[in-house]
This record gives sequence, structure tokens and C-alpha cells, in this order.
Amino acid sequence: FLVCTSTPELLKGERRAVNVISHCSSKAPRVARSSLAVEVQGMSGAQEEMNYCRAVWADLVNKNPIDLKNYNNVIKNVSGTLVTDCRGLYDSVARSMSSAGGLADLRSAVEAASIKQEAAWTDTVVRWCHSEAMPAYALTNISEVALQVGLDFVTRGYWRLVSDPDFVSAKKRKHAKVGDILDDVIREPVIPEWIDSDDEHNWQNEFHEEPGFSTT
Repeated sequence: FLVCTSTPELLKGERRAVNVISHCSSKAPRVARSSLAVEVQGMSGAQEEMNYCRAVWADLVNKNPIDLKNYNNVIKNVSGTLVTDCRGLYDSVARSMSSAGGLADLRSAVEAASIKQEAAWTDTVVRWCHSEAMPAYALTNISEVALQVGLDFVTRGYWRLVSDPDFVSAKKRKHAKVGDILDDVIREPVIPEWIDSDDEHNWQNEFHEEPGFSTT
């Protein structure tokens, strides 16, 4: 996973600067019975890391020490979003109303329920996008597309959170020849109108953001 900071406009589908502050690429902590079980473990770890980063950020921007006894309330002061490319996990955490989250693997169901409850307690948004629109795609995939997407992301520092109400996977998008993924999520960064052309290069290289964390 990746933990990144950006501006709230990213959630509205706008292309914005994204700064990576933490990442993890490793084997699953436990043996899993299915790929969905691995995704659940990954999101659980990503959520834990993101919430820690949110707490640290809250501590940095507040004059008074944060109250760790009210940890969830502290985290709420910094917006957070969990992004996944796993449709089954998204449905379980964000849409399912059943106690098991629609999962047959009860161990994964318990962990997904924990993710869902923690997200509710900390006002965390859960979003879905197809795999080739994920900044962390290159951490688990060595395909040409994954490496190209990862390289463009780390060199340009811009991204756009793709929103698709039809939940069309990357494989189906490829067969349907739906656009160019790099044009869709990375290229042509948005430059504010108040930035002069002479200052455009300097603006793109500055560290500028509002408190907001996302994980993928």
C-alpha cells in the first residue's frame, strides 16, 4: 500500500499533486485461503498506517498535545480515504449490510467488519477504482502497464482518483479500449489560474497541500 497526502479536490475527480509519505510492499502477514483474504489483510494494515499518520499530522498542527484517550476523535480532525481496487472488499466494507459483509471466509469477514467499524469511528471514506488507476499497482505487479503507471506517478507527482459507478475492471476496460490510463489519471496536471507561466515549474515542485490522507 501507499499512504499519500493531497488536497480534498482529489476526491472530486480533479487531478492534484500527491505526496507519498509511507509505503509497504511485503508478503501477507498470515496464510490466506483466497486473494480476497489477502486484500482484507492489506487494507487492514493500510488503515492502521494511515490512521497513525493522521494522528501524527494532528499532533504537528495542534499547539496542545493530542489526547490519546480520545484517539478516534483526534484522527477525525484529519480527513482520510481508503482506496481499493478489489470490488469484493469494497462491497463488504462500504456497501454490504450483512454481519459477515457478504464474505464466506469468516476470519476475513471479522477483519473486514473491524475495518468498516474503524472507518465509521474515524470518518474515513472508502472508495474503489480499477487496478490500473491505482498508484500502488506497481508494488504488486511487474507488468509493463504497472511499471509505466508507477514511473509516471513518482516522477510527475500528480494523480486523479478515477470514479466509475459501473465498477468496470481494468481488464474489461482494456478489451473495450476505454482511453489511455496515463492520460486518464496522470498527465496534464491542473495549474491554478493565479500561477504565472514563469512560475509554473516552481509551483509544481513545491510541497503544497491541505491535510488529507489516502491509502491504496
